Amino acid sequence: MLRTADKTLFIMRGGPLCGVDLYEFSTIRPHGAAKDAIAFWMYRDRKKGTVVQVRYVDGKVVGQWTENPSNRFSVLSFPGEAPGLWSAVDDAIVRRTVTGEVAETHGAPGVGGYRYLYGASLPDRRRLFLASGGGDKWGSMICVFDRDGRLEYQQTLAGRSWALLSLPDAWTTIRGTSRIAHARFPTVCRATHLALRAVGIPPTRDIDPLT
Repeated sequence: MLRTADKTLFIMRGGPLCGVDLYEFSTIRPHGAAKDAIAFWMYRDRKKGTVVQVRYVDGKVVGQWTENPSNRFSVLSFPGEAPGLWSAVDDAIVRRTVTGEVAETHGAPGVGGYRYLYGASLPDRRRLFLASGGGDKWGSMICVFDRDGRLEYQQTLAGRSWALLSLPDAWTTIRGTSRIAHARFPTVCRATHLALRAVGIPPTRDIDPLT
């Protein structure tokens, strides 16, 4: 279920739609637009691939394309850029625009095996991504990229992850000023701290969610 900025409510229901299965949809604000559009991820099969469509509530299509291979997208926005459709495909984390163009590709060996992707910004224009398994894939992966898109840190985790949250400063801060991207499960919480230390961003204090 999702709600657009104009308070229109949508509920995703199961079943085929014009020969495809609708698995995921999310709102996204096209660059310079005054209202939200909706992005749909519609699976056909392994041979035909996946159809991704971005359209407004009134039916006007912003973009539509076919991906093969493809993976579930996440709508993420980082400072200084418009929201994009991010996904983990093959050995890379990829950002597409609302019309389907590939805007960024960042290499991360093995990340394409994970279905869900979460992201957060770090100081010095670094980015942290958390990829999590789905279907037959188990586990998670943390990737940190520098301001030029180079992979600085990568770590796999034993369990799946379902969220990446930005917690209040009362929990923890980075260098006393920026909020830390934080997951709600203990293993990811600890791994996030390790990732930050590895790229030279030590948290001001550690958190053990079990205490």
